[in-house]
Amino acid sequence: MTEQLIALDLIDDNPEQYREIYKDIEELGRNIAIYGLNDVPPARQSGDRFQLQSGHRRKRSFRWLRKNYKKEGLPERYSAYTVMPLNVKELTDDEMFDGLVIENAHRDDLKVTEKAWLLRRYKEVHPKATSEQIGLVFNMNGATVRGMDIFLDLPKEVQEKLDDGTITQGTARTLHSMQRVAPEAVIVATVNRIEKNKGNSLPDEVIEHDIEHLPNVMEMWDTDRRDGKPRSNWKNGWPLDMKNFPNKLLPLLTGHTAVQTLDCFNDKPAQKLVLEWAEYIAADAIGPEHENFDQEMHDACQRQAQKRLDDLAEINPVYVEQLQHLINPPACTACPFYTKIRGSHYCGMKACHTRKTNAWHASLIEQASKSLGIAMYETTDGAFRVLDYYSGDSSLFDKKHKGLRLLPTFKINGHHYQSFSGIDDDVALVVATGDALNKMSRAGGKVTGGKMTEKEKAERRAMKIYRAHRPALFWEYTAVAKSMFDAVPLEVLNKLNRWENIMIDDRIPEAYSKGNSSASVKGDYQRRALVWRLIMSCGSHFQRKAMTSILAEMQKLTGIKSPKALIKQAEQWDAEINAAAKPVAVETPKGKK
Repeated sequence: MTEQLIALDLIDDNPEQYREIYKDIEELGRNIAIYGLNDVPPARQSGDRFQLQSGHRRKRSFRWLRKNYKKEGLPERYSAYTVMPLNVKELTDDEMFDGLVIENAHRDDLKVTEKAWLLRRYKEVHPKATSEQIGLVFNMNGATVRGMDIFLDLPKEVQEKLDDGTITQGTARTLHSMQRVAPEAVIVATVNRIEKNKGNSLPDEVIEHDIEHLPNVMEMWDTDRRDGKPRSNWKNGWPLDMKNFPNKLLPLLTGHTAVQTLDCFNDKPAQKLVLEWAEYIAADAIGPEHENFDQEMHDACQRQAQKRLDDLAEINPVYVEQLQHLINPPACTACPFYTKIRGSHYCGMKACHTRKTNAWHASLIEQASKSLGIAMYETTDGAFRVLDYYSGDSSLFDKKHKGLRLLPTFKINGHHYQSFSGIDDDVALVVATGDALNKMSRAGGKVTGGKMTEKEKAERRAMKIYRAHRPALFWEYTAVAKSMFDAVPLEVLNKLNRWENIMIDDRIPEAYSKGNSSASVKGDYQRRALVWRLIMSCGSHFQRKAMTSILAEMQKLTGIKSPKALIKQAEQWDAEINAAAKPVAVETPKGKK
């Protein structure tokens, strides 16, 4: 090692140096002019030039002195500061980097992302070093070392907010978790909203709000009381760490779903390839176990489908990765589109979640079919009707009538509630077919897949009128009974009128709630809404009952009598409903009995 005076213009920074801004250059320069350079920087020669191992701030102070020492009246040293002392020695690239680490690792003004960059480079230069060993160099524990690297994966705008203190490291980590389910533009928008709402909303609240409003994100269930594991939904979901998921039951992937998930609507060549791929996959849907399976056709479809994937990979390999993910998804906790934030679990690929839900439900239905001895519905079974658990039809289920079938709930319109042991009515419903239809105790109800009787048609007409008049009866009665809440202050009324956990069919129809702004100011609408909530259990949206009987229930519940005009109106509605419930006589054609 030799100390030499080197021309200032021949001195370069360490190739590993990342800093662009240096503080207190003038103050250090004045000290050097007065006291001299006590700590000579180490450097190495590179051709005709020299590279600093450390001492970058000292070099900049020399530059300041060369330009300003005369006008500042400072002593002249080092040939008017045109040269700088250096300890020139043989240094490897790794030693150059280690010198940079020593210079920067314990600086008070080191930014978070600067320290993260140093840690990442240190791991690259010393790949065998453990997190704990690296922590000794940087004066931090191993866990902190392992957690710093993620900050460099954040968008530049977020890194800047982290470095200037706008957001904390904890918030930055949460935003990094959000990145798994949200595009970069959303992350940047979220961090800007965090800054804008500072003092009004916590950062985590802003992040959760933005995640839950992403169209491609599904929130999943935190813990299940059966085993304490997080699941895809609260009641009948699969465990998120499930490795042996029944992927074989995943529905056939359509071209539309694939294009929508890959978001290649604006990439016409890619969209064309995806749609063609889906067509070949659909043509190859018949498996070897089927009697019409054609091996030659199967091989041809496989080749053509693979060719589309190869061409798609040339356009954008991410498309192929996402497509393969949809075809054969991993366990949710091992999925790149899964994240956990503040105890909440999120899926960032809605189409995959929907496909897995369908497959999981199919698996549950298969299991229920085997355990209950009830076959799954086929189109050849013909007409069917949902079994009514509350109308005496449970005896058909108890006897396992041969005409009963299981049908996925999503294939049946409307709301149906069953409590049959062994099957979840959110997944599948028990329906009656064939002879079981004739044994059902309920005369009305919806029949699908076959011709309805005149009696069934009449009941449907009556239910339609009933469901139209029932809320009208409720609303008219609220005007009568609202006086019971006259003493309640308006601010209390507003707080009481919340509709959480109220079924949609039992809420005030929009037609009644519109145009009530002036009434709301005086509290009239709020009082009527409170009466509505009190009486909404009278009668049922799903089971027809006389309007006069419902009115009597309301009067008994509130203690407030109805005016004669409302009673008369209820009687007229009953007459209208009863008339609609009478089957229309059908004439028998001549010659037939």
